[in-house]
Formats: sequence, structure tokens, C-alpha cells
Amino acid sequence: MTGKVPTIGRGALSWDDVRRLMQAGPALRLSEEGRRALAAGQRFLQQKLREGQPIYGINTGFGKLCNVRVDDEQLTALQHNLLRSHAVGAGAATDPGVVRLMLALKAHGLTHPYSGVRPEVVERLLWFYNENILPMVPEVGSLGASGDLAPLAHLALPLIGEGMVLDGGRRERAADVLARRGLEPLTLAPKEGLALINGTQFMTAHGARALAAVERLFGRFLRVAAWELEAYDGLPSPFTPALNRLRKGAHQQAVAERFYAWVQQSPLVMSEPKAHVQDPYSFRCIPQVYGAVRETIAHFKAVLMDEINSVTDNPHLLPEAGRILSGGNFHGQRLAMAADFLAQGLYQLSAMAERRMYQLIGGERGLPPFLTEAPGLHSGMMIVQYTTAALVNRLRQLSFPVSNHSLPTSLGQEDHVSMGGNAVVRLHRMTAHLEEQLALQVLVVVQALRFRPVERLSAAARRLLTELADVVPPPSEDAPFGEVARRIRSWMADDPKVFRM
Repeated sequence: MTGKVPTIGRGALSWDDVRRLMQAGPALRLSEEGRRALAAGQRFLQQKLREGQPIYGINTGFGKLCNVRVDDEQLTALQHNLLRSHAVGAGAATDPGVVRLMLALKAHGLTHPYSGVRPEVVERLLWFYNENILPMVPEVGSLGASGDLAPLAHLALPLIGEGMVLDGGRRERAADVLARRGLEPLTLAPKEGLALINGTQFMTAHGARALAAVERLFGRFLRVAAWELEAYDGLPSPFTPALNRLRKGAHQQAVAERFYAWVQQSPLVMSEPKAHVQDPYSFRCIPQVYGAVRETIAHFKAVLMDEINSVTDNPHLLPEAGRILSGGNFHGQRLAMAADFLAQGLYQLSAMAERRMYQLIGGERGLPPFLTEAPGLHSGMMIVQYTTAALVNRLRQLSFPVSNHSLPTSLGQEDHVSMGGNAVVRLHRMTAHLEEQLALQVLVVVQALRFRPVERLSAAARRLLTELADVVPPPSEDAPFGEVARRIRSWMADDPKVFRM
């Protein structure tokens, strides 16, 4: 994806490309390379159709109906009926930003000679993307196996002038929007309906949104952990790079090096000798645990990018071999299992952070119980930790493997499914809870840092106290701390520089 007007169909997308696609950027267009590839695929498909042999989903029924031959004069109706019958989603509407990314990723996935769609189909997908006219896609319905059938059917219906869309935030019939813009609905050619709904673009779009949030959250949780170590008057030795290099693990070593660079800036942490010789695991083992979390993020990212740049519809045209082959490249097992792995990591990110909060409010190392100057009269951070514990419990529930539960469908023809759609959608709920927990962690660490001599704190900790001086009430007062946490979330939404210091 290059140039002032980015193009689709010029090779693999990078993660930076995908991040740009999630933003409101310049219009996309189909590259000449992509146009030539699509034309080649179409020519090959037409040649195979003239041979008169049954080809799955092109002149046959679908799923358990794969052995039912469809007459040539009904091939367009077959593709339109496929979209209509498979658009059976349920639940809340998918976030518009995810739907917009689905359009771009679907267009990208079709721009090769292996799917058999015409350039007009890809260009219509890009038209919806560029005009920010977004199909209404329910969140529930994908089994992550025959691709994301139900969500992608809802995504594709507006191409033929059916279904509902958001235009300027208004929910309207796709037919009305097309008519107002002077466009005729597409009439689908053989295989085009199937190519539109076979694929993993619902999973990958949700996964990309989750990954962008997770990368930001991981960095912030790690930064807050460094402030928590300062507030706890912790020891720097567990983060020494030489110590961490003794254990194999690039992610542990990367976390330790970043963390050590931060804590070296704190006179309080670096002061010796200290009255204590060890810290609890929730401080001492940050490189080991958060290094493992970082590894789950890296694994998910690698799998996600493989999936985005793969051919995931069915059947596949193989012009070089002169064949059309039906297979299972739409099956989302790899992405589903990577999402489950990431969910485990996100839970550990949350659970370890809550333990550090618990240590900070415990009345040790010169800090008063619940970080209040008048414990008893004031409850201080008591219930902040309660709510954090409730969030950790929710994250634990959401961390259980989704891909372990398969149900047979299509009368047993599709007898093992990945549940990858649910696996990635769940990640968004986890990141939302982590955002809420992070605000509570910041609230507590600010109160704890206020009990330390400001001149012995790192520059980043002093900056944190300054920026939140008017947001977090002093420890001599109780306040509606839920509202305080809401204001901290609003502050974090502006991407404060202190997280990058």
C-alpha cells in the first residue's frame, strides 16, 4: 500500500498499513497489478465453466448441498441467494471502524488470480470504504470455519443493493443510498458471492482493532508498573539486564532492559542500602511475567498478519495447474488459538497489576493503610481495589479458551469449527476492561507517590503528579473515586507524553 493515493493489490500489507487503514485517511484504489490479476482469474474461471464440470459453489449448492447441481441460467441467482440466506447475524452492531477495515481487508484478499471475481467487485468494496458508507454487520454469527459467513454476508449485501448501511451516521437501506449516489447495484457473476463471504476478514478486522489497543495498553501497564515500584520503594536489582540475560527469552530481556532504564531515573529506587532485601513477585518478576505477555502479543501479531495476507476464500483457482480446488483455507483455527493465547496474556497483565495495587494499599514501607492520611474516618483506596478485583475476575472469565468448543454445522458437512469470530470479539471486551483497570492503577499509584519525597522521584513520576494534581484529590480527602477514574480515562485518551518518558 504505497503512494499519495494508497493502492490495494500491490502485494502484502504491513502492520503499519493496517493501522493506517483503521484511520480516516486518503481514498484507496485498485492497483493496475491487482486489476490484471483479477482479469486473469476471471478468464480462467470462464474457461472452466465452459467445460461443463461441477465446481463447488460456482454451479453447485453450498455446504451439505454441495452435490446439488445448479443450471447455468441460475448461476447469478445462486450467488445472490447465498448472500441473502447467509445474512443471519445476531447481537449488537459491529463497531463502524471495524466494518470499514473489513471492507478494505476483503478488497485486499480478493486482489489476486485465485478468487475469480471481477475488478468491479473490488472497486465497489473500495467505494463503500472511501465514501464511509458502512454496512450494518451484527457481531454474532461467525463460527470462524467456513470463513466468517454470516458477518461477511451482511457486509456484502449492500453491493447488490440490499441490507442496511450507515451513511453519515444514519441507518438507511442500501438501495436508497446507492440510488441517491447514482449507482446501480452489482449483478454478481459466478463465484463472486461465495468469494465475498468465504474468508476471515471479520476475524482479522476485529483482531487488528484489538491488537492496536493491546500494544498501547501493554506499554502503559508497564510504565505504570515502574511508577508502582517507585511508590513501593522497590529494588532495582531484578531488572538488571545482566541478570535477565542469564535466562533465555528475548521478550523477558526486552522488558527488563526497558524497565531498568526507567527505574535508573529514580533516586528513590536506586538508593542503597534498603531495609528490605526482596520484593513480592508482583514487582520482582515483572520481566518474567510481562515478558511472557509480550510474547503472546508478538505471536498474535505474526499470526494476524499471515492471515491478512493469505488467500482465505474457497474454492481456489489455480490457473498455473489448470485446476479449481476446494479446500479449507477459510478455517480460522490458527487465529482462534492465537487469540486464546493472547487472552491468557491479557489476564496475566491484569492480575499481576492488581497484586501490586494490593501491596501499595497494605500499610507497609512507610505508606498508610489504603493510602489515606486518616484511615478510619476515610476509606481511601479501599473500594478502588474492590472494583479492580471485580475487573480482574471478569478478565479471568473472558480468558478461558473459546477455540476449545466446536459444534458441527451444515448437517455435519462442516463438523469442526474454530469459533474464531467469538475468540477475537472477546478481545475487545478485554481491552475495554483493561482501560478501566489502568485508570484505577494510575489513581492508586498517584496517591502512593504523594507519600514519597518529590525530589527523590523520577522526572516521569513528578510529571505524572503534576498532570493529575487537579484530577486526583489529595489523600486527606475521600471523593467519588469512580468519577475520578473516569477523568483519568479521559486524560489517558489524549495520549499524554508522560507514558512515553
